[in-house]
Amino acid sequence: MSGPLRQIGIAVAAGLALGACGSERQPIPRAQAAALIADLEEAQRRVDAGACGDVEKGTFVRLDRRVERLPDDIDSDVEQALRDGVGHLKDVAEEECAANRPARTTTPDPTPVPSTTKPAPTTSTTPPTDTPKGKGSDEDEEAPPSTEPPPPKDPDPPAETPGGGTPAQPEEQGKSGDGGTAVVPAPVQRGLRALEREGRERLGL
Repeated sequence: MSGPLRQIGIAVAAGLALGACGSERQPIPRAQAAALIADLEEAQRRVDAGACGDVEKGTFVRLDRRVERLPDDIDSDVEQALRDGVGHLKDVAEEECAANRPARTTTPDPTPVPSTTKPAPTTSTTPPTDTPKGKGSDEDEEAPPSTEPPPPKDPDPPAETPGGGTPAQPEEQGKSGDGGTAVVPAPVQRGLRALEREGRERLGL
């Protein structure tokens, strides 16, 4: 402990000892005097150890309370000397703590680095151009095949005979009186059946 702080602590402790021994008025009770001396010694130890926060918020707070609780009939000179000594002790301890406190180093704020933001690439959209309709377009696609059967072919005309005449037509067969029906020649029937099959296939029947 430094010289001033130790001297003040000794002086306060001596005043407590004298006040405890008695005077014209009531002395400081021995129990209270012993507690005050113990707090002074604790304050000295903590300041030496650099525990200034504990001294300010712990030891000195207890010292102030003990002084306030002293009996009213104690010697006024002893009481005043005790109050002055404790106050002076607090001031000297605060000065020593400030001198022993390490200097605060301030770290400069980092210099902000400008951010380089690349501009977003611009994309141009070309509107679609109308293509003229021509060969190969949807409109010129082949129409679906017609499902209607073609008309029956006419039978070949009879060949001319020498002399400029036409051969005689075969007599109608199957006549039965006035209500008979004409018989279709076999080649024509085959052609009609072929046409009918083709029409059914196209219709999916």
